[in-house]
Amino acid sequence: MLQPREKAIHSAAKAVLVVEDDTYIGAFLVEAVREETSYQAMLAVTGAQALDLLHYLRPSLIVCDYCLPDMDGFTLHDLLRAREEFINIPIILMSAMPQVMTRTIQHEKLLRLKKPFELDTFLCLINNILE
Repeated sequence: MLQPREKAIHSAAKAVLVVEDDTYIGAFLVEAVREETSYQAMLAVTGAQALDLLHYLRPSLIVCDYCLPDMDGFTLHDLLRAREEFINIPIILMSAMPQVMTRTIQHEKLLRLKKPFELDTFLCLINNILE
């Protein structure tokens, strides 16, 4: 059963799912999206939790850290792209590792955001994608 806040996010026209295992950073990004944009936001701290949330949440955008405790961002990306309902949802991969920023092959269309980044850059990217 959905909690009241989850119901609101589920019914929102545009929502952002932030997948970040550092709860301080994740909570900061979620709050920034909520306060500085017209979009809803929700936090998952593992890839598995993100996949569970996607049973009832259909975000317009997923922002994912590369280093998660249970899988990396590329693995989560591939799991999502394997499901038809998530093929067209944009995914932004955040990482401070240069090799993640330049890795291509099947991930050439994956949007990337190099850490550390300015909050304004993050919010502008979200607005540009969701407008």
